[in-house]
Amino acid sequence: LTEAVAHAAEVLEYRTKPGVILLLTDGKETCGGQPCALASYLMTDGFDLTVHVIGFKVRDDHFGWDAGNGEPHTTVARCLAEQTGGTYKSAETLEQLTEALSRALGCQLIGRAWVVPRRVPS
Repeated sequence: LTEAVAHAAEVLEYRTKPGVILLLTDGKETCGGQPCALASYLMTDGFDLTVHVIGFKVRDDHFGWDAGNGEPHTTVARCLAEQTGGTYKSAETLEQLTEALSRALGCQLIGRAWVVPRRVPS
């Protein structure tokens, strides 16, 4: 997770150009990265980089915590959004994910559901 955001920032030339990263995550940092430290570094070293984070079906079994009151769990990557001026949105359903993506991207997502007809044996 942390390495992916750091790589995206490099590709966007974050030190000299403004940029936006949208991170869609299950909330787990499985490679030992430190997203909050990266956020601080990006803000200090960068020109104008914003990271939006969508936590999709985040569970508390790893790197999460119960927000209480029946609220969804959050991800350690939330600080990437908070420290860079981005947004954090939690999504549990496809509809919530679509809404979060639309909000973060600033445009409506249009998709089609494809149904493959089944062949009935003769």
